[in-house]
Amino acid sequence: FVPQGWIRSYEWSEADLEAARELVLNELQKMTSENTFDWEEGRGLLDVAIYGGRLQDEYDMRALGAILRNVWARNVFQGTTRLAGILSVPEACKRDSLRAIEQLPDSDDPVNFFGLPSNALRAWERSAAEAAICLLKSMSSKVTGSMERRAAKRAELKLIKDLNNYIEQHSSDFKITEEFEEQNKPLENFFFDEKRLTSKLINLVKFDLENSTVEGRKTPRRWLDEWPGGPKEILPFISGLLTKHRALHTMESGIPERVDLSTLIRPRAFLAGLKQYTARETQAPLEQLELQAHWIFNSQKSEWKISVIIEGLFVS
Repeated sequence: FVPQGWIRSYEWSEADLEAARELVLNELQKMTSENTFDWEEGRGLLDVAIYGGRLQDEYDMRALGAILRNVWARNVFQGTTRLAGILSVPEACKRDSLRAIEQLPDSDDPVNFFGLPSNALRAWERSAAEAAICLLKSMSSKVTGSMERRAAKRAELKLIKDLNNYIEQHSSDFKITEEFEEQNKPLENFFFDEKRLTSKLINLVKFDLENSTVEGRKTPRRWLDEWPGGPKEILPFISGLLTKHRALHTMESGIPERVDLSTLIRPRAFLAGLKQYTARETQAPLEQLELQAHWIFNSQKSEWKISVIIEGLFVS
């Protein structure tokens, strides 16, 4: 039962046992040479100096005191009370001790052997069960966490592979030509800059992933500097970036009749370019222009001088 019966786990060693043995032998020599013998002194040494120095719980200290009072006592060494109810100390020899040890039951009785409360074993069993449950929970959480990390790693590797494949298949789209000359065409300039920005950002993402400069799942700050409204986690960020790049490069050249705002990194810049384009086409001052929305499904009116069908608009 001891030491498993303590509230806490204590690492007693063979050195503690040897120290207790020496103390018992020395005290027995005093007992035979002196008429009076101080039993409290021996109990105090065993309690405080040898075993009690490691105890960290008040209940354990009381349990140790109960054990020592039943073991280190005058009536035990005089033979009026058997040690642990088994051995008569004055009459016992080494062989008797070995025989008594061999006859001990497989499960210890805390009441008979150690003077502990009758529910001591049950308290230990409850404590051991709680410790086992905590261990199983920690093992389960480690397995679950490991599985989640492996799944996230697989998703990351797949995304990197898809990113590389996409760049290889659309390599011409990533070679920004320097032949384009910005003219007084605000919308055409906007779409060219938007394509150039997405291509530049994809190359930046590819470089960071290949050089392992990305840590964790959060989107790096320098990616968000290029796309401030982008997702805060890496996987949605890259997925959304590829979707935008694909949509921009499949868009017809010139000014499209339909514009999906969700495919743009800078939707506000598009509206600003549309305003400048409208001012140039209508010869109207910028400050006099107002943006008007008409909720007409999939149609335009001839009296509208400048108009565009907006898709992907989130209205709250």
